[in-house]
Amino acid sequence: MLDKNDYTVFTFPLVNLCKKKWFEKQSFKNTILEELEKHYPSVDTEVHRFYRLRFIDKKIQVLVVLVETSLLESYEIEKKSLRIVFEKKKICLLKGRTEKIIAKLALFSLLFLFIMTIFFVGFRKVHEQAFEKESIENISEDEELLRFDYLSIDSFFYFFYIEDEKAKINTESFHVIFNGEDKNEVRLQLNMERIFPEDIDRLFGFEKRVHVSIENVAYGKENTPHIQLNCVFRSEPVYGDAVATRLFYRKKFEKYNVQFISENLLDNTLTLRIRHDAFLSFLHSYQEEQVPYPLSSISLSKQNDEFVHLVLTSANEGVDLFASLYFKHFLENTFFIKKEIIHKPLVQSEEKKEKGQSVGKIVDGKTTTFFYKTEEGKMAKEEGVQK
Repeated sequence: MLDKNDYTVFTFPLVNLCKKKWFEKQSFKNTILEELEKHYPSVDTEVHRFYRLRFIDKKIQVLVVLVETSLLESYEIEKKSLRIVFEKKKICLLKGRTEKIIAKLALFSLLFLFIMTIFFVGFRKVHEQAFEKESIENISEDEELLRFDYLSIDSFFYFFYIEDEKAKINTESFHVIFNGEDKNEVRLQLNMERIFPEDIDRLFGFEKRVHVSIENVAYGKENTPHIQLNCVFRSEPVYGDAVATRLFYRKKFEKYNVQFISENLLDNTLTLRIRHDAFLSFLHSYQEEQVPYPLSSISLSKQNDEFVHLVLTSANEGVDLFASLYFKHFLENTFFIKKEIIHKPLVQSEEKKEKGQSVGKIVDGKTTTFFYKTEEGKMAKEEGVQK
């Protein structure tokens, strides 16, 4: 048994590593090493790494065990087994000579039993395989889509995270509807400006799991394009209790000084008005929650530069939209855009310029007082206005 001071163990949730690998398009090993360097920057050739998978805290975790190479070599020379204790369970890193012999004998025995089993039940096995083949052929195309055609909410908004570096998209409103009875289908309607249909094609062209449609393009001031983007895709639902979810959101939003408009107890719909900055603070706080709170419908629209109108319908199964980091990024970069305020300079009127040589001015709020020297050489002043 390896002494606890001779090794270090780091754990990483497997699902987080898979997401990062998919987003950053890199190998699984490099993904783990990047996360490891955040906690153990001195990882080098003098440290050997062992990787194991374990089920911890109801999640599949990747365990990375670090052992000094010199210590590991001494165990290999002595042909001893190398084990550690983690979460009150023994984990084998290296097997000793005796254990290797036992493992080989066990493998040989299992192989022998397998061959004998195939020999005696071969005829039955052939018929079972024929039955399974017929069953697989009867699986419909829609059932195959249910298995392999899912896209997470976080992955959907990641497409806009890529785009926002290239174009300043502005979203006026969007609506999300989840239909669990129709193959876990998610429908989004986004009213956007400063983006063209070909930009949408470039975003989703390679992603076959998202069905995109745009009916027309309207042009506003300075030929700014306005589109209504409709997206449909399938997503894995989260589960909860509709009433408990509605009560959770009401209590959660009370902390952010919102204006509640209505609360429907029959369909568990909550309608409210909230400031932009307060809603972003709510999202930051919500993403620390460990339990999902499903929604079957979300509607968000701008009322003015400070407030948004929000309608939430809780459900027993739905989407956990507010848990998405890329949804929060989407709001910050395409929805809550602060308009630039242009300050007009204070200018002295031609009438004041003709009265004499300007000496200076004093600005007090919206009023500017000008000082000038008259033709007689005396000092005079006159108030100006902001143009």
